[in-house]
Amino acid sequence: MHEPRGTTASVAALPGLPPGVGAAGSLSARLFNDSIGGFAVAAADELGLLDAIAEHGTVDREAYAQEHDLHPPSLRAVTDALASAGVVAVAGDKVTGTTSFADVHATKGFFTWLLGGCGELLRTAGAVGRTANRHGRFIQRDATRISIGTADFGARFIDPVFDAMLDRDPPTRMVDVGCGSGSRLISALRRHPHATAIGIDVAPAAVALARARLVDAGLADRAIVIEADVHDLEHRPEFADVDFVCSFLMGHDFWPRERCVRVLDNLRRAFPALRSFALCDTYRSGRVPGTDLPILTLGFEHVHALMGQDLPTLDQWYEVFDETGWRVRHEYDLVLPPHSKIFHLTPDRGGDRR
Repeated sequence: MHEPRGTTASVAALPGLPPGVGAAGSLSARLFNDSIGGFAVAAADELGLLDAIAEHGTVDREAYAQEHDLHPPSLRAVTDALASAGVVAVAGDKVTGTTSFADVHATKGFFTWLLGGCGELLRTAGAVGRTANRHGRFIQRDATRISIGTADFGARFIDPVFDAMLDRDPPTRMVDVGCGSGSRLISALRRHPHATAIGIDVAPAAVALARARLVDAGLADRAIVIEADVHDLEHRPEFADVDFVCSFLMGHDFWPRERCVRVLDNLRRAFPALRSFALCDTYRSGRVPGTDLPILTLGFEHVHALMGQDLPTLDQWYEVFDETGWRVRHEYDLVLPPHSKIFHLTPDRGGDRR
């Protein structure tokens, strides 16, 4: 214990400052510490630590650092931040999940999406907010981490609903628009051994990855992956017998309204044999900002506002479905992500209704 070396005196609060400013438990302290905790969740997910704790219950952080070639002080900093947030308990080098751990582990993909994928955009929000700076590549996001986070929460909260829907109405030849790494294609082909598939993505890296994963899964003879932009999609010979199309968590990128109408019209023309379309997306909540928002809602709407993207409301989706001749056959409300649906749509065969 260190003894004081001089006379100790109390310092009065500075004039004009509220009592307890910045003290433990104050709003400023909670905001500051919670921001570190959120980034620590994203870091622990990237390092595989959260999955290791979920599997083993307790992890020795020094042994984990050595096994995975990690910087021990950095790993200690991450686990200490998680402990401060109440996600884990630390005793020596033993890290154990708390009663809140399962909640955070299940939703870790949202942290990776926001803080891993959009962290640079959040960091530069002040600069992005100045009109003079909104030119060129002023929006910086990490597409890989966005894909990883989306795949994580998609597999947990969306895919079980989609799989059940697909089991009730199995496809013969399906298309995944915005297929990313190809995970959904692989899952669908395994569940439906008589189906074939096409993946479409605008990103060359995603196309290459999806092709490689299909080869690794032994499914390359039943699927192809095409580099194309859904905003300008046109009919191709390989689209002639497609009977099912799906698109997940990118529908808001179809907007603004005039472009969305064009995309939905083009889909009906590009796939003349199409009989159903599963569109899954998160819509604008209309919620007044407050302290009772669920996970994702604030971050999702905040990030897209910074990007200058006006998210559609649920009513706006219904309006464009009516305008473009898509009938809502079924709709599935998702628990997570909040304010999200899977619309199971069928085309009006009467032609373009506009």
